[in-house]
Amino acid sequence: MAFRAGRADQPAPAVPRPCSRRALLRSLASLGVAALAGCEAPLHPELAAPQATRVTLEYWLADQNPDVRRAWGAVVAPALADRLPQLDVRPAWFAWEELYPAIAAAVPSGRLPDLMQLRAPDAVSYGGQGMLLPLDGQLAATGARGSFYPGTLGTGAWAGAIYGVPHLAAPRTRHWRADLLEAAGIPAVPSTWEETIEAVRRLTRLAGLDLERAGAEPPEVQEYLAAFAAASAEPVIVAGRAQVGGVAGREALRYLIERTGPARTRAGVLTLPRGALHPLADGRLASLYTDLAGSTGLLLRERPSLADRLVAGRPPVPGRQDFHPDSLRAGLPAMLAFANWTGIAAASAHPDPAWHALEVALAGAPLAALNRALFTIPPRAGGPRPDHLADGAGATALELLATYGVAPFKCPAHSAVLEHIRIAVQSSVAGGVEPSESLAIAAFDIDATLNAAGFAGDIVPDRDPRFY
Repeated sequence: MAFRAGRADQPAPAVPRPCSRRALLRSLASLGVAALAGCEAPLHPELAAPQATRVTLEYWLADQNPDVRRAWGAVVAPALADRLPQLDVRPAWFAWEELYPAIAAAVPSGRLPDLMQLRAPDAVSYGGQGMLLPLDGQLAATGARGSFYPGTLGTGAWAGAIYGVPHLAAPRTRHWRADLLEAAGIPAVPSTWEETIEAVRRLTRLAGLDLERAGAEPPEVQEYLAAFAAASAEPVIVAGRAQVGGVAGREALRYLIERTGPARTRAGVLTLPRGALHPLADGRLASLYTDLAGSTGLLLRERPSLADRLVAGRPPVPGRQDFHPDSLRAGLPAMLAFANWTGIAAASAHPDPAWHALEVALAGAPLAALNRALFTIPPRAGGPRPDHLADGAGATALELLATYGVAPFKCPAHSAVLEHIRIAVQSSVAGGVEPSESLAIAAFDIDATLNAAGFAGDIVPDRDPRFY
């Protein structure tokens, strides 16, 4: 399907085994064989015809670890060469902190790459500013749209259009040390706010004012937003005005205050001293709100023998004891589906070949190889799965994403808005400020920030089915 100018016509509506470098290369090689098997026919014959002009595409990628480059060379590049022989896809690797200045420097001259890897807020700042092509038509015409897990396509969507194809999902939930839960006499992984609060209380261990073991880490912004999504059917922003000061926002913050547990004292929130290992690995931390790389991946690096002791819990919801359904929307779990994605520059001279490149690079074995290297989840169903999703916390995280995935919050002036929420969370959790007061201040500051950015609309609800 050829691109048309302008916006889309329709709105987008067991234990993981430790992996040595040698084992990784063997895994990538086997994936490469699978990727190329049965692919003698090019994906698009018109690009392989003798008279076809060879097309060169520039692809700017995030250089997240050496294994990603190896996966590209061993699996992705051969698949592109086999399926699209008249395309020359040239990768350029950037650290995230280097990628954005490079994009900014390329904008005035119009020399953006054909393809670039981006993150959730970039759908607003780049897609919303006309720098990226909407991909709704291509996703619908190829039937690819329905293959993505909930929330992953929404990560690259803004104002009714999808601007990117996700290449990884790193959804977050609370990961627990199952051995510590069992030792504390907690029979099941907590699934409600009340159960989480009680588990953290029982798992936290103090020696005077010294924290020997924390049931959970201090709260942060994304956990607050997940709690808000679990408690409210409304978006965070309505008509350019923040909703965090309402019932759902206040109760979500009250939950985080209480789930901090005994580590919250009159002197502030106690923190664990630094150790030789991450506290999740040495047992000084019983749970952590994170993704697979920050839980199982971390233990496989630091204490592989304990990797099978981690369990991914269902994102907790308000229960029926202290957080009542009559004052809140009785909760659907919200697993924020953080997904990095690739967009096509609106200024690209080759938008159709760029789309064809994405059809190959972000599907099947190439997609599995990239996620194997990053310890993340392929954002779409139907292809081969990396081995870290075969069982244990990885298999559970995949099931939770498929059931409860929601797109992460994003908006204009994204960093500034998150900072206002972070200050409210920190001042109430650590400083003792009432949630109603801290969130009223945050809402006022968010409204002023969005007004200065000229935004007076709604933020699409995280569960909007157009982006599923």
